[in-house]
Amino acid sequence: MKPSFLLFLVPFLPLVACKPESPAGSSGGEVEATTVVEEKEATTPDGAHILFSPELDRPAGQVIRMTEVMKTTGGSFGMESPQGKFEGDMDMTTTKELRFENESAAKVKATITRNELIQKVVMNGQEMPQAPQSKPLVGVPLLISLEEDEWKGVREDGNAVDASAEVELMAVTRKVSRAEDEGLYGTEARKVGDSWKVDAAEAMMLKEASDVEGSIELTFDKVGDHEGSECAFISGTFDMSGSAPEGPGGGDGNMSLKGTFTIIRSLEHQLDVFRELDGEMKIEMKTPVGLMTMSGPTTITETAKVGE
Repeated sequence: MKPSFLLFLVPFLPLVACKPESPAGSSGGEVEATTVVEEKEATTPDGAHILFSPELDRPAGQVIRMTEVMKTTGGSFGMESPQGKFEGDMDMTTTKELRFENESAAKVKATITRNELIQKVVMNGQEMPQAPQSKPLVGVPLLISLEEDEWKGVREDGNAVDASAEVELMAVTRKVSRAEDEGLYGTEARKVGDSWKVDAAEAMMLKEASDVEGSIELTFDKVGDHEGSECAFISGTFDMSGSAPEGPGGGDGNMSLKGTFTIIRSLEHQLDVFRELDGEMKIEMKTPVGLMTMSGPTTITETAKVGE
């Protein structure tokens, strides 16, 4: 559960295409999970815990709801173009909610039930108008199926997915696959007090970015109760960067993200029921109208619940 690089940038393109006149100037939500599995012993005889197992099945009829809120407050925004250099401040919150229902161990029905952006950009002292919001696939039933050891996503109605919706479909498919969880936790049993390092590229946390570099360090702090369920409490740090060779408008871009993790992971369902990333994000993107930069403190909060 991490930020979608390209989707984060798209809303700003209409803004940077406008040249501010003379000087004169939001908030978030929840999402649901991707993968859940039938109950299985998650503790080994020596007291270690299995945080991820590819062998766990997905019970038919099981529903998971996820919410993801990405918030940048007090960030900076810049644009260099033939028309001049523009600088400003931004506040932005994206909220996405999803529903997953297992039809079988190899097929999951997924729906994006909400995808909302609230933003405020003040450039050269002038508040810019809200950019049009594209919400591809919201409310559209999707089928994510395991075919020849690979998870693939399509629209349930069989209609083709256009280019503007492809990024969203890829993100939903990745959640169902749990590839990120496998990268973060591995398949070996871990004990309270264990620490381990993960290559950022293996964790797949920068989504569409390529040439990902950096590392993630995690520590298994304790086992405790969270909303009536036995969970692993995990903390960590991350420092990673990557490039997006085909950004909006065909421009090259890069992104870096550095900060800390707080994770609460259900041992029964092997599912992160709470995950928060708190850090500093920097983005640089070549657009059709010039070089765009963004930076600022960013918090990404994800929650997941099993059941209707």
